[in-house]
Amino acid sequence: MTTSEMIKKVMEIVEEGDYSVYWVRTCNKDYRVGDICDNSYVWDDGDWTDEELNGVCCTGLPMFPEESDVKKCLKYHIRDKEMFGFQNCYYPGSHTYLIGGHSVEYGTDSGEYIIPNGTVICVLK
Repeated sequence: MTTSEMIKKVMEIVEEGDYSVYWVRTCNKDYRVGDICDNSYVWDDGDWTDEELNGVCCTGLPMFPEESDVKKCLKYHIRDKEMFGFQNCYYPGSHTYLIGGHSVEYGTDSGEYIIPNGTVICVLK
């Protein structure tokens, strides 16, 4: 799926509105649509700890996103030089997912959110 197709797909899903919140997650775990994501863990100054969070960490979309909001969010997850130019893809991993949920907590990092029982609603990459 191209980045443009991803943006279009995300917009279609969000417009259907089956979830209260929509977020993007990149990781190495192989999920399928309908899977509940594993909870994330606390990191302390760049070091992983065994303290489990109350959900999965994701980066968020606004409540009623425009196409430009989706593009901005995906910029941090998808390496696409043609779409984004030179960029620093912050989230390593071989898979990128659109996650749906019904509640959200703030994460430690800027733009990071924790989604309890985050559900995979689309495999983007």
